[in-house]
This record gives sequence, structure tokens and C-alpha cells, in this order.
Amino acid sequence: GTVATHADYRKKGYMDQTARASIEAMRGAGYDLSTLFGVRNFYHRFGYTRAWAGHEMAVNISELPEEKPAAKLSKIAYGPRPELDDLYNAFHARDTGTAVRPTFQRARHANALAYGWRDGHGKLQGYFAYDDRAPRMDILDAVGEPEQVLRAIGQVGRRTGRTEARFSNLPAAGAVELALRRGDARDSAHWIRSGNSMVRIIHLRGTFE
Repeated sequence: GTVATHADYRKKGYMDQTARASIEAMRGAGYDLSTLFGVRNFYHRFGYTRAWAGHEMAVNISELPEEKPAAKLSKIAYGPRPELDDLYNAFHARDTGTAVRPTFQRARHANALAYGWRDGHGKLQGYFAYDDRAPRMDILDAVGEPEQVLRAIGQVGRRTGRTEARFSNLPAAGAVELALRRGDARDSAHWIRSGNSMVRIIHLRGTFE
């Protein structure tokens, strides 16, 4: 998560002590593996190493399906909610690298907009959320039958004058990413020697088990 040291207490070794105490606490509590998203050139000193590449998919709005979604889109509130969490968990149940939600109970994306669609009984069938700060659509979540997801993003993107959608949190083998790869899209990865996504084994045997 977000880590900071008050200015009056920097350069005194407190972060070093805290990190090492945290690792020992994890070991004592039975944790097998620790992951974090860290600043550059810092966490390797505690045994963390690069875990995976930063990954991003981008597609021009003009390349997304022009057909309307099968159900009407409506704006929805985006954040930790049972309706969204349950659908996310069901959709990603077999996708490696995803977490069972809710994770951050009070997480809020102040600039995010979200649209969803429902069946005839009012049950949520899919949704997507994007960050509204940039001219492009930075997709935060894309959940549902992939053709309908891409139709929905295309419809909103054209209506709001966007030219591009970028996806930075999709599982590599997830249904929406595979659908993007069947069309015209750009896939990029970046590697950081020490920083960003990092991993440390706490219990080797437990990790393998």
C-alpha cells in the first residue's frame, strides 16, 4: 500500500526496521509469500525481487465494435460493493493473478466513471469503469461477456469523443484481453529491475505447497 515517513523521522533507519519487522511478523503468522508494488531501488535490500512486468493493452476506439450492447447501459457507482465484487469474483474465478474482492474496503476512485448493463430481472450482467482525468479512457475494470464489454466501451468512447482506451489491469489470459488480441490492439510491457511489482518468499515449502 501507500508508505511514507514523516519528514522529521526520515534518514533514521525506521523504514529499514519496519520492513524487517514486517517480514518476521509475516513469518510468525504463517504467511508463505509477500508481494508489493515498490519504489525503485529500495525493497531488494529486504529480499524482494522483480515479480512480473508492467503490462498495458491499448486500442483505438475506432477499432472497437460499432454494434450497440445487447442491453441498455446505465451509469453505476464504482467502488467496493457486493454487486460489483460478486460479479468480478465470478468472472475472474479461474484467472491467475487476480484477488478475491473486496480487498480495499474503502477504496475510491474520485475521477472514475462506470457503466453497467442488466438482464430483464435487473441483475447486473457486466460493467466497466474508467478514469476520467485524461483524454483517453484508462480502463480500471472490464467485467462481463467480452463482446458486450467491448461494445459498451466503444459506445461510451464514441459518445464522449475519446480516441483510445487503455487497459492496465487485465489478467494475461482473461477473456477481455483475449478478445482484444483477436482485433487490432497494441500490447506493451515494461520491466524494472528493482521496483513496481516485487515478490519475496517467506516460507519456501509453503509457497510450493
